[in-house]
Amino acid sequence: MSTAYGGATMVHIEAQERVFVLPAARPRVIGPGRREQGYREQILRLEAERQRAEQERGRLAQELEWSARVERGSVRRSERLEGELRASEEAQKRLLLALGAVQRENELLRQKVAALGAGATPQLESRAGARAAAGRSSKPFWRRWFVR
Repeated sequence: MSTAYGGATMVHIEAQERVFVLPAARPRVIGPGRREQGYREQILRLEAERQRAEQERGRLAQELEWSARVERGSVRRSERLEGELRASEEAQKRLLLALGAVQRENELLRQKVAALGAGATPQLESRAGARAAAGRSSKPFWRRWFVR
């Protein structure tokens, strides 16, 4: 025996049990709800943040590479400048030694001139002439100090 109640069908199985069978409704397709839209918006926002983070990472990697190149270049330049400084210090030391030798030689010549008195001028000139005749000059002395 069956009885209809507003579209639903009631079927009596036994006297004490009642079972309602609802009519089969066609499923309705509906769009995403508020939660699903929120999820989609969050996914889009996170994707945009990821792209910005990748761009920032690329920019920072490029800056890091540039700074490493600048650092390597400045190390090379400082090493080159230090080498030039050492070379100039060595040249300065050689010049000071040569100047000291010239001063010492000048002092010895002054002492000889003072010891010889007024007649020393002809002897010095003859000595310089003898040196030139022997093929010796003051050039080897200067070469010794200024030529590497």
